[in-house]
Amino acid sequence: MQREIYWLWLLSVPRLGAVKQRLLLEKWEDAETLYYEGEERIENFMRECPKFRREDFLAFCAAKKQIADCRREWEKLNGEGVRILSLDGAEYPDRLRSIHGAPPAFFVKGSWQPEQMTGPVLAVVGTRKASRYGMEVAAALGRGCAQYGVPLVSGMAAGIDGIAQRECLKHGGYSVGVLGSGLGFQFPAGNWDLYLEMENRGALISEESYQTPPHATLFPKRNRIISGLADAVVVVEAAEKSGSLITVDYALEQGRDVYAVPGRLDDRRSGGCNRLIAQGAYLLEGVEAFFAKLTGKKPKEEQSPDWQENLDENEKKLYRHIGREPVYIGRLHEKSGLEMGELQLCLLQLEWKGYIRQLTAGYYVAMPSLS
Repeated sequence: MQREIYWLWLLSVPRLGAVKQRLLLEKWEDAETLYYEGEERIENFMRECPKFRREDFLAFCAAKKQIADCRREWEKLNGEGVRILSLDGAEYPDRLRSIHGAPPAFFVKGSWQPEQMTGPVLAVVGTRKASRYGMEVAAALGRGCAQYGVPLVSGMAAGIDGIAQRECLKHGGYSVGVLGSGLGFQFPAGNWDLYLEMENRGALISEESYQTPPHATLFPKRNRIISGLADAVVVVEAAEKSGSLITVDYALEQGRDVYAVPGRLDDRRSGGCNRLIAQGAYLLEGVEAFFAKLTGKKPKEEQSPDWQENLDENEKKLYRHIGREPVYIGRLHEKSGLEMGELQLCLLQLEWKGYIRQLTAGYYVAMPSLS
C-alpha cells in the first residue's frame, strides 16, 4: 500500500498530465523514487526538457508538502474498494502500457482481472441516441463478446456503449468501463444500475481523482484509454462530428483495427460510420464472422446470469406485458393492475435500465436484445 500512496501523490500534482509524468518516470523508475529525489536534480531535468515550464517545477515542489493528505485520501479510497494500478506493477495491462500518453497510473474499482486483458479485447463505441438497428447491433456485439470470451471495453455512456456492456454482462461476459470522471461519480445517472453490475462482474477505471466530476474536456482524453486497452474498435452509429470518432483517431495512432457498421445514406447517425468505411475502415459485415476472425475460436457455451435480478417485483410484472410490438400505457395499466403512479415509475426505471424504449408518447416496446 505504501507505494500506492506515492502514485496517488504523483497523480495529484497540478500541471503534470500523463505525458509529463511519463517523461519524469523515464528518468526515475517509480513515483516513490521521484518523490525522494532532490529538488535541484528535478529542476535541472525540467529546465532541459522543452515540455516543462518553471510553473511545473514550482507545482511539483509544493505538492511534496501534501503527502500526508495523500495518505489520508488513500485510506478513504481503500475503504471504497478503490485500487491504483501503476506502470511498474504486474497488473497494468501491457497493451495500454505501449501507447503514447499512457496514464502512469489509474484508479480501478470492481473485479479487475488482468488475465482477461492479455487476449483479444474489443472496444465498442457509438452514439448516445441510437436507432433500433443500432441497439440491435450493439447488443449483438456485447453478446458476442460474452460468447467468445472477449472482454468488452467501452465508456459507460447512454446508448450504444451502455447497451453493449449490459448485454455482455447479461450473458456472463467481462467488461471494463472507462470513465470521463472520477470513480465517485455515476454519469449518466440513468446508467446507475450498470455501474452496480460493473462493480460486481466487471471493472470501472479512471485516471481522474475520485471526486472529479464529469466534464467535457475529460471525455476525449479518456477515449485514448478505451482504444488503448483494445485490439480492435467497432463504431456503431456515429454522426460526422461524433465523439466516437475521437476514439477512432486514437485507435489509428495506436495501430488498432477499426471496424464500422454501415448505415442508411440518409441517417445522420451513420454519417461518420459510412465515411470511415469510405476512408478504409473495415466493414462489419457479420458479428459471428467478426468474432471468429478476432479470436480464431468457436463461441463458448453461454453462462447467462438471471438478467432480471436487478428488477423489483413490480418491474418484472410490468415487463412481462411489453413485447416487440408497441403497447400503449393505458393497456399496460389495465394488464398489470398497477396504480398509475407505480406504473409510470416502473416504466421510467425499465427505460433507464435498458429493458424498454418509448417509441412515441405513451407507447412502449421491449428492447430487441432483452425480449
